[in-house]
Amino acid sequence: MFQAMQLFSKQKVIDAGYDIYSHEKRSIFDRHLGDMWLIAAMTAYGKTLLVRNLMTQLSDRRIIGFDSRKEHLNLKRMNCINIDGKGDCIPDLLYIDEFGFKLKDFTNPVDWENAGLNPSGARICANAAEKVARHKNDFEKFMSLINEVPTKGSNAEFHSTILSVKSKLKSIRRNFVDEHAVDITYSDADRIRYTENPFYISDWKYFVRKHNHLCINFNSENNPAKAQLFAGKIMNEIKTILKPNEPTTIFMEESHFLYPSVISEDNVPYSSSMVYHYAKVKHKDAVKLVLITQYPHQLNESALDEVKWFFIGKLENIKGYSKLDELFRMTSRLDYNPLINYREWLCYSPAYNEKFIFKGFDSFTHYEKRK
Repeated sequence: MFQAMQLFSKQKVIDAGYDIYSHEKRSIFDRHLGDMWLIAAMTAYGKTLLVRNLMTQLSDRRIIGFDSRKEHLNLKRMNCINIDGKGDCIPDLLYIDEFGFKLKDFTNPVDWENAGLNPSGARICANAAEKVARHKNDFEKFMSLINEVPTKGSNAEFHSTILSVKSKLKSIRRNFVDEHAVDITYSDADRIRYTENPFYISDWKYFVRKHNHLCINFNSENNPAKAQLFAGKIMNEIKTILKPNEPTTIFMEESHFLYPSVISEDNVPYSSSMVYHYAKVKHKDAVKLVLITQYPHQLNESALDEVKWFFIGKLENIKGYSKLDELFRMTSRLDYNPLINYREWLCYSPAYNEKFIFKGFDSFTHYEKRK
């Protein structure tokens, strides 16, 4: 407990950008090693660039990134010609692309429930997943095991349940890899090369301990269910190893998918339950969550309750349902001129009663302009 109190008493200066009036640097004090930040702006406003700038300054701690479409692939590369002379990067970042889970990782019915199956269907799939010697992580063989489940007789499962299971499995089958996947769990970072076979991590606890700076691409831009399953599963796997003596920052792209507003208590995404747990509990273990989205009004409101620092750019389609809608509406006053690469941000902390407008740095990292 004393060690944790020492960590939370520390402060770190984070440079946000330039003051729009004085053109001097504007900075914040990162008073908590474990808390939540929100970065929100409309598409193409520069969220990715701001995230990169902030992450390079937090790289003295463990970083885990959840990407959706390779936006942070170049976080490890230095940009020496940016106009602000900021050359920082995270050179040891390991970027994982094209990976999946194996069926043998899903022997717990809870994982299947969080993948969208009802309790009965989750139990059926978990029982089938345990028969590794039969399915050998081959999805077609796994489906054969499901087809063997009787739908008639006194001990039979309901026919409708089996039909529902088969339908759901078809929608998530691309989340799983077979025996051709390359297990990189114990590989050194400089030996990990993608060769058209997807990656597989058999021990996420070991993998996260081994690689201090890690970014994982879910390839989920058009598949939010995949992102919800992957993020939830990974966060559940590693939650016990994140401790105060090793502060961790987890940044999440498309966070309105990972922690969406609750529509039904019977349909809570895997990632939502994990983000809620981390926000409410893991801050005590020095875990910082950075949510990134273009639709902050679609986030679960409990997320907004935990945010210590808001970085808000110009927004579109504010619906008027959130407690902080007035803050979001204020972004209409921000100056935005993409022709001269000028974008203003509102930085706000309700916890510390601070508010200012800044212009972000050009780049701390390699940055490819959108075409």
